[in-house]
Amino acid sequence: MFTGSTEFVENLQLDRILRQASKENAVVPVEAIPGITIAGYDWSELTRDINPKTDALAEFIPHDQHAFFFSNFRALLQTITRFQVDAATVMRLLQMEGNGAEVFARYQTELGLSMNDLAEMLGPQLIKSVAVTGSDPYFDLGTDVALLLEPKQSQALQQLLGAQITLSASKRSVSVNKSSGNVEGLT
Repeated sequence: MFTGSTEFVENLQLDRILRQASKENAVVPVEAIPGITIAGYDWSELTRDINPKTDALAEFIPHDQHAFFFSNFRALLQTITRFQVDAATVMRLLQMEGNGAEVFARYQTELGLSMNDLAEMLGPQLIKSVAVTGSDPYFDLGTDVALLLEPKQSQALQQLLGAQITLSASKRSVSVNKSSGNVEGLT
């Protein structure tokens, strides 16, 4: 799934040629058009006695989204550092366009969060684990990204994130509106 668009196009048959109707103005009911079907696989035999411990953040990620889990904040920082070193190779491997450093910087700007020295120093003290998730792997073109943080110290982390996002927003030339709310009991 993460090797580029070719596999998606082939699997979803996005470029298939639709058969031309024999009559010029033929009407075909939508219900009569067969969709793409993929046979299900029964995993029960292979997973019968397996009871893995799930990540604390896994329950907050929709089943149809990809996710990268980091057991601690340092693991996230190490992965980011490694990505920045090998960005060109990773981008080429994933058939992405552009510069990996630019893509990474764009998402930091959009999230209002940066991996600066303060985050590197305080992150391990305030964050227990991290998950990064989204709906598709097209990071170079633009996708939705969610950063889930399991806090060690909720209030301190909330204050740090609020301050960093406010500072980032003040540097933007566009208007940024603050909003808040609750989703399934989470503020």
